[in-house]
Amino acid sequence: MPLKMSFFKHRVFFLVCLFLFIGNTDAWRRRRRRRAPPPPPPPQVAPVVVDTTAPTFTYCPNDTGVFYTSTTSSFVSWTTPTATDDTDSSTTVETSGGLPGSLFPEGNHTVIYTARDGAGNTAECVVIFTVSVLRCQVLTPPVHGRIVGSCSRLKDSRCEFECEQGYNLTHNAPQCVVTVPNASWDGPTPFCSSSQCGADEVLLPNGQTVVFNRTQVGNRANTPIVCVTNNHTHYVSRLCSPDDESGAMWLDPIYQQCPINGSVDSTFSPVANDLSSEDATNQTRSELATFIANPDNIRLDHFASRLLNAIDEAILSPKEIFTLVDMALDINGDAFEEESTQAVSDSILSSVDTFLSRIQSTNSNSNFTYRGENLVVAALKVGRTTFPLTANIEPPSRDADDDFINLSTNGESENTGEGVSSIFFPGEVLDYLPDGNNPVAVSVFVLDSLKLFQPNSSTQDELEESSILVSPVLSVTIEGAKIKNLSDPVVLDFTVNRSLISVGAKPEIIPRCVYWERPTNVSEGAWSQEGCQTGPISSKELITCRCNHLTSFAVLMNIRAAYHSRTLDTISIFGCIASILCLVMTIGFLVGIRSLRRRLPQQIMINLSSALLCLYFAFVVGVDKPSWGLGCTVVAILLHYFTLAAVAWMGVEAFSMYLMFVRVVNSYMPKMLLKSCLVGWGGPLLVVGITVAIDWKAYQNTEYCFMNLGPSFYFAQLFPIALILTINTGVFIMVIYNLTCGRKMASMKESTAATQRAELLRRLQNAIAIGTLLGLSWVSGFMAIGSARFFFNVVFVICTSLQGVFIFLLFCVRLPEVRQQMMLLASRLIRVLTCRKSVVSSRGMSTSSTSSRMTSSLPSTVTVSYSAGKSDVML
Repeated sequence: MPLKMSFFKHRVFFLVCLFLFIGNTDAWRRRRRRRAPPPPPPPQVAPVVVDTTAPTFTYCPNDTGVFYTSTTSSFVSWTTPTATDDTDSSTTVETSGGLPGSLFPEGNHTVIYTARDGAGNTAECVVIFTVSVLRCQVLTPPVHGRIVGSCSRLKDSRCEFECEQGYNLTHNAPQCVVTVPNASWDGPTPFCSSSQCGADEVLLPNGQTVVFNRTQVGNRANTPIVCVTNNHTHYVSRLCSPDDESGAMWLDPIYQQCPINGSVDSTFSPVANDLSSEDATNQTRSELATFIANPDNIRLDHFASRLLNAIDEAILSPKEIFTLVDMALDINGDAFEEESTQAVSDSILSSVDTFLSRIQSTNSNSNFTYRGENLVVAALKVGRTTFPLTANIEPPSRDADDDFINLSTNGESENTGEGVSSIFFPGEVLDYLPDGNNPVAVSVFVLDSLKLFQPNSSTQDELEESSILVSPVLSVTIEGAKIKNLSDPVVLDFTVNRSLISVGAKPEIIPRCVYWERPTNVSEGAWSQEGCQTGPISSKELITCRCNHLTSFAVLMNIRAAYHSRTLDTISIFGCIASILCLVMTIGFLVGIRSLRRRLPQQIMINLSSALLCLYFAFVVGVDKPSWGLGCTVVAILLHYFTLAAVAWMGVEAFSMYLMFVRVVNSYMPKMLLKSCLVGWGGPLLVVGITVAIDWKAYQNTEYCFMNLGPSFYFAQLFPIALILTINTGVFIMVIYNLTCGRKMASMKESTAATQRAELLRRLQNAIAIGTLLGLSWVSGFMAIGSARFFFNVVFVICTSLQGVFIFLLFCVRLPEVRQQMMLLASRLIRVLTCRKSVVSSRGMSTSSTSSRMTSSLPSTVTVSYSAGKSDVML
């Protein structure tokens, strides 16, 4: 049994092995040959790349230099630096210290641009610049004087000085003139000089001793002496003149020989016909000597006749003649006007012209010049080859100076502003002279006074009575020729005397180039503008006049507009404030009443009122705040935008009226409000955006927060307004025609007179309302020119500033829904006030009774109903 079991086990084992060997020999072999799998390879680790390269700036302006400004701050711009990184595209740039185009105060500034990549590497670009304020040098107070107030030394500022008692100030209030990169005072340094000349004793040529008492500067001391020939009193005159060193000094005494016949009166007497030529000459000389001694007590008509006699008889030298005229112009203005007539003035002017012609004829090759306190005279000989010619002329002065006229050939020199005036002679003037090589005789006569030019009242309508002379009178003639109708004009530059214009009037002065005209059929002369063109006032206070003839020229300033300007400013402010209040109520009523805010006309009205409200608010708050700097620029941009927006919505109103009253049929337009908003708000935004991008400096105004006059103002502000107002005017005419003449008038003809008047009144109201809505009052701003300038300015200011009031009265209060809500609000306000009064009067009652009464009265006095059926209630 055990043997069998053993055999059985071995047999089974054998069969199994055989089966495995025969059935899958290859698999068996492979199992025997299979080796242990190799270990897995280690994981691959990606190499770590560390970014250590900092970004680089492709452009860095670094030191941009110095920016000069005439105010305490300046707008500075530079090209923005750009940074790149070769290994990282996420580079950011941070800025500290300011941005290009910002307003920077005076001093050194550093702007740092920091570029940072994703790895934290940084690079810097440092922009360095300096804002330098141009100031005039510090003025030291003169000896015996001091500075009054503050002296800012900025552009256009003036430093006032005053002297101690007993001293006179010379060259007061110089103005700081800035011409980048320099700043300097426009006049000599002020100084204080002694106001008196001390007592002095002089020995005259005839052996007599004369004592001159202490005299104020500018006055004459007149000392009497007794003439030996006739035992009459004679006067010796001596002028106390200012001096740069001592302050005052005596000039040489004016001494004339005693008259031979007769006594010397204090006034001129007519020359007797029976006197001999020598006696008449002596009498004329004596009377002129009396005038020199005591000029304030002389009759000017007699002086004029004696002056003409002195010229005809060649009694006095040219210098003495012009000294007499200079002294005559020194007479007090009121006294001069009382004594003088235009005939006397014309006689003096004619005498001067005659004497200059005589000097030109006698002095063939030499020049004569005279410079006094009130006049400058020159008789010049100029070669023909020097034309075109420019002559610069210094003003009249007490300081004698022969070199006060500078000639520049061929027009190479321009007036620098240092002289009182200059004149350019074109080469065309030679065509009016006889042929030849003789020098051209040019006579120049400069008067620093209008005493000899008294306009005739009948011929003065052309110029304003409020005009004042702000320049010397420059008379220029070329002997032997009458220059007129030049194709190439004579150019005159006058230096404006700003001290004659009040501070409040300076921004509004209107210069006019005029000349003295003496018509043949009029006994008196007048100022005229014919043939002359006036240029603007330059930075050097120069006015350029271009005239086609030669005569006596001057510059007058019309200052009446300055005083009118203050009145218009006051009207503008109060009108804008009233319009703001009315527009707020208009928007509130139209938005608060549901039935109104759903109508298209009222929706357009809400947008128009909003634009006008923003315009008025920006104008009242910031138009006169130039000290705000960047804020002032923002206000100018807002004023530009809201002005265009208001006018654009007026254009939308015009188009809406055209559809309703003119087109009528097929007048529906889908999405009308959306399209209107694109025109009314988007159009002005596009214009302002383009203007800011192209000409940012157009909004940087140092006087007021508004656009500067220039191409941007004309094309981006004035042109769109003029275009829309022109269209609105055409629409207004068509609408009024359709509402009046275009309708059938049969019913009106059959109506009574009272009905006709009511109908006409209604149509007049409609015309006024439509004109207000279309902004036709703005057209008056374009008509403010010429003699009607002030009238149209008043119309423009009143109607435009009160347009919000007119809109409230004509298009809000007239609506029945608005009047109903106004009455409802008024009744509720009265009830509330009545409730408060009853509560105050019941404070003496007991607590319980007071509580009960208040509780019982509360529902009827303070209950507010938000809706009542279909009627709307505005909260």
